[in-house]
Amino acid sequence: MKYVLKALVTVTCVGMIGFSVANGAEQAQVGTKSGWRISLGGSYRDFDSPVFSKVSLPSGPSFAITGGQSGMSYSQMVADFDAQKSPTAKTGFLFQRYQASRALVSYDSASSYTGAESLSPVIGAATDIWQDGGLSLSLAGNFQFFSANSAAYERTTNQSCQLNAFYDYAKKTDIIETIDDIEHKWTGAAVVSKKKFAMDLYVFDLGLSLNYVAAENLQVFVAGGPTFSIADMESSNGLGKNEDEVEFEYGVYMSCGGTYWFNETYGLSAEVRYDNCFGTVGTPFVKQDLDSASGMLKFVMKF
Repeated sequence: MKYVLKALVTVTCVGMIGFSVANGAEQAQVGTKSGWRISLGGSYRDFDSPVFSKVSLPSGPSFAITGGQSGMSYSQMVADFDAQKSPTAKTGFLFQRYQASRALVSYDSASSYTGAESLSPVIGAATDIWQDGGLSLSLAGNFQFFSANSAAYERTTNQSCQLNAFYDYAKKTDIIETIDDIEHKWTGAAVVSKKKFAMDLYVFDLGLSLNYVAAENLQVFVAGGPTFSIADMESSNGLGKNEDEVEFEYGVYMSCGGTYWFNETYGLSAEVRYDNCFGTVGTPFVKQDLDSASGMLKFVMKF
């Protein structure tokens, strides 16, 4: 339904632009009358890919002995083996086999958003609050809506092997395999999980636009102001757990562009813009940076 809405808005924009071109054969100078300007068009925003959280793993393998302490580090295992040595034995051997285990995780980068997911309809409004000849200052606002999805794969390999510890009472000699010694023994299977992220982003801005009549039918401008974003997000960690969040984020934007007027009523505006948000949005499983550049193309109608 969201993509259908975007398509309808795009078709409407193209139709309105075509109508204005067909009826705008008579060129006119950019008007100086004050009033409202309503704009409708599309935006393309270059979002960064989301960053999925990673599994926190111990720095090394863990060791266990049947019937004894489990989850030992290598140094704890050596201490455990020393504790088993008999203080009175003069001959013979002490042999102990430990079960070693570890988990290895690899990650794929999150998939980038598609071109369609980076597109948004734009609805805008502006009115002049000051004017002096060809220079004017306007109060301007816009609304945008994005719907985006991403995913990343995580591969977890749970491995195990046996480590041997040997002590010769007569020679008082330890032979304990090191972590490097057992590197070739590890066996295990990989489990692949898919992390998912979906976001509906609603962006509102209200700023000031400084406009200048650069040519008979061309008006250029620079604009900026605060933004307010609402991010409605759904995510999964690939292991059956889901987390949904709705977060609000403030920021600022700066833009520049120009408007070509077909006549005194209809025009076409193009601008480039950069949004800087004061933080990131996300869930316990993923974070999304909203700082990004964008481009807008809008049909403008003056009342």
